Order: sequence, then C-alpha cells, then structure tokens
Amino acid sequence: MFIRHFVHPYTFYSDFCNYLTSLKQKFREGDTSNFGYVLKAPASFNGVSSATNPYYKFSWTVVKEADAYYLKEGDSAAVKIDVTGLSFDSPIGTADTSGYLTMSEDGTITYLYEGNEITDPTAYMTGFSIQSYRLVNGVGQYSALSKEASGLYRLFTPKEVLNITNSYMKKELQLANTSFNGDWWPPSGAFDGVYQSTYNNEKGVTIKSGYASRWGGNTQNNGSLSFVTAQIGTSGFFLNTSSDLSITADSSGGEAGYLGSDPLQTIGTGTITVTLPMSPYNGMTGTVEITTELNVIDKTGEWSVTFGGKTETFDYADITVKPY
Repeated sequence: MFIRHFVHPYTFYSDFCNYLTSLKQKFREGDTSNFGYVLKAPASFNGVSSATNPYYKFSWTVVKEADAYYLKEGDSAAVKIDVTGLSFDSPIGTADTSGYLTMSEDGTITYLYEGNEITDPTAYMTGFSIQSYRLVNGVGQYSALSKEASGLYRLFTPKEVLNITNSYMKKELQLANTSFNGDWWPPSGAFDGVYQSTYNNEKGVTIKSGYASRWGGNTQNNGSLSFVTAQIGTSGFFLNTSSDLSITADSSGGEAGYLGSDPLQTIGTGTITVTLPMSPYNGMTGTVEITTELNVIDKTGEWSVTFGGKTETFDYADITVKPY
C-alpha cells in the first residue's frame, strides 16, 4: 500500500535503524533539501558574571560540524562568533578584553563578551543562549538555541554609568515637568509674592523651577536640582549631588518669562556621585561631572565620567540616554 507523507518545507528527515525520523532544522534561505544531518547546539553552555570586569565569560563544548556560533542576549539579535582558525594553541583576539576567544585541548571554547550597552539601572542583569551554525551548499544552517544562562551581570563602563545617571535624571525631570504643568518659570502674583514651583519625590530628589524675585519681575533667577542619597527605585543605585545643579527655563517665546509657559532649557555644571548596589558591586562609586552646561533644547553640553579607574568625556551627541 502506498502511503503519502506530508513533508513540511522546513522539516528534514534522516534514516536511523530503518526508521524514518523527523527533526526540525532552521535555515536562513535557499535550498531546503535533506542535508542528512541535524546540527546540534553545544551540549554544555555556561555564563559567568563579573563585578570587576566589563565583560561576561562564556564557555561551551565544541560542535565539530559547526563553522561558527551565534550568541543571543535576551530578545536582541544574535551575534556571530567566527571560530575559523581557532585551536587550543591559537586564540583569537586580545586577552582580557571583550571578543577574546580560546579553546582548550579537551574541546571547550571560552569567549569574553561585553554584550549590549546597559541603559536601564533596573535591568542590568541579563541572560544569554547559544546556537551552532554551519554553511552547507551556500545555505546557512542553524541549530536550536541552548538553554539560557540567566541572571548574569558585569562591571559597567563609564558611558553606562552616565546612562544610569541620565536615565534617573530624565525620569525625575519629566515628573517635575508634569507637576509644573510644563512651566519652569511660573508667574509671581501681586498678592502671593514670589512664586517658585517645587517637586519632591520623597526619596531624596528636590527640583525647583526658576522664578522672578518680585511681582512683574522680568529677570529669571535660577531653579535647582539636587540628589541626596536618592535611590533609583529598588535597584540599589544611589545618586548624590555635591551641590545643587542650577536650572533655567527658556523664555524666548516673545513674552516676559513670568507671563508665559516656559519649558526647561538648561542644567548647570556640577558633580553627581553614583553608588552601585552593595550586591554584587560592593557599593562601588563613580562620578559624573557636567563640565559644560547642558542645554536640553539645543542638545549641547559635556560630561566627564570617572569609574573603574577610567575617566572618559562625552559630548551631548555621543550619549545614548539623554538627561531630559
């Protein structure tokens, strides 16, 4: 009797002990004929965190048929790791830096990798998985993903310390903006006297608007921003300003500033100390110095960040997370 078998275009078959066995195999594009072998993910895959190095350390068992591997962080696109030329006596890359690739005599590959740039202080822990890859007749063939190595962390870079600072500053300034109804230079009343809007988040953040020193005054006095052991949510990060950062509103709308609705314009120079969580970073600290006044409308300004024995400078155009 003839039996017709439906074959899914991405399901491939191999004969094993006279049985027809179905195993799914992923391909990029091209020929989907039976290649006769199902590529497997590494049998063992592990990730190691580091509170002292700005990279993770991964190790996995060699899949001899693989030309390369793809390392995937969370939901991000996977990164290709080319192992061409790798052997136990021929590592690839520079030791103790991201991208360094080695192989032991027993067939274990070790890879140092920085991963994605950290931008959110509440999501600095992450997870990775790996899959094998080979090229067959011009067609990319992928294994299934390995089990994820989760809960991994690493030391931050100076830029990421700035990201953390700006992320929190942006959140609090936006909340203050809502509290001020978008007006960072409120009117002063004839009977109420000088009026200055104030925002407190009860966790160590105080933000004050600009103000006129008298009723009808058309000269703006600076507002201020301060962090006093300000905790970022429940993440264990804290911010402290060495002194209040000055704040001014934009009053270029044509009317006297105290009459119109004036958006936030500048954040003055000053230093913010960033304290990392006790676990796993043992309360390490870094400093974020605003060296040139930040103009959040024109998007100008500069920072100098010192962390982990390094000092780096950043221009407004360089940064990933803006302060407002």
